[in-house]
Amino acid sequence: MLDKDKTTILYIDLEKKEAEVKVHTDLTDWLGGLGVAVKLYSLFPGESPVVFTNGPFTLTFPFAPFTCTIFRSPGTGKIVDAYGGGSFAAMLGLAGYDGLVIRNKARRPMYLAIENEKVTFRTLREGEQAWQKEGLAGMRSVLESGAGGVTDGYFHFGTDELGGVLRAKNLLAVVVSGSHGYPLSDLAAYSSAYEETLAQSERLPVKSSNFPSCFGCPLGCQHSGKGLRESESDLAPFLVSCPFIGGFYKEVPLVFSLLSVLGLSLPHEQLEALPLRVAELRRTLM
Repeated sequence: MLDKDKTTILYIDLEKKEAEVKVHTDLTDWLGGLGVAVKLYSLFPGESPVVFTNGPFTLTFPFAPFTCTIFRSPGTGKIVDAYGGGSFAAMLGLAGYDGLVIRNKARRPMYLAIENEKVTFRTLREGEQAWQKEGLAGMRSVLESGAGGVTDGYFHFGTDELGGVLRAKNLLAVVVSGSHGYPLSDLAAYSSAYEETLAQSERLPVKSSNFPSCFGCPLGCQHSGKGLRESESDLAPFLVSCPFIGGFYKEVPLVFSLLSVLGLSLPHEQLEALPLRVAELRRTLM
């Protein structure tokens, strides 16, 4: 969440090759991640968009690098939430967006290139992988959809179905590059909160290793390349925090205090009620 009062979403229509940015003032109560994703999905009854969202800690606090995505399973017809590590959520945020909604089907195989405010639709020849040349050097994420699911380089999204869903839309890749910063109103308070949070890494159930690290994570743990299909019913999917760190961000008082440092003032009761609220909305989408 790049702004405490508004949520910026990039809407893509593959069929029309149109991109539209909408600034919402009614999504902050849904926090981020799964909450915003489910709410966005509900705006398109009768359709089957694919929604990607980041969270309020994506660019600000450690151990929250994952991207949330929801889509309708072609096998069961149910709404599925899946999560992948890497840097896609961060690059989406650095490009200026809290979420990405992909609608309809391209007429021919193509990829999407997002570089800050610039959005480009590129049609592909058979076997071509021209997206490898897109983006800002060192500041890009490349999602590729294949038979083995969706990957952000080394990092997987936890379900093979997502790759098939995107390829059915004729979307083979999404490249996101961003160079914007994150606005902080109180840098001293933020720096203190960040250091205190990072210092808690010793009590995590995962340990530092030499595997590729997700964005903003110092651990490079053995789980870093794994994704997750479907979340637990706590605050983790709304923060899009790493699912392998146990209940680190499970306690409402900790989440409340960190959100407050960022200028986000969601009451304790509202945070506690969020999982049930989203579950109820999700049931209406089945």
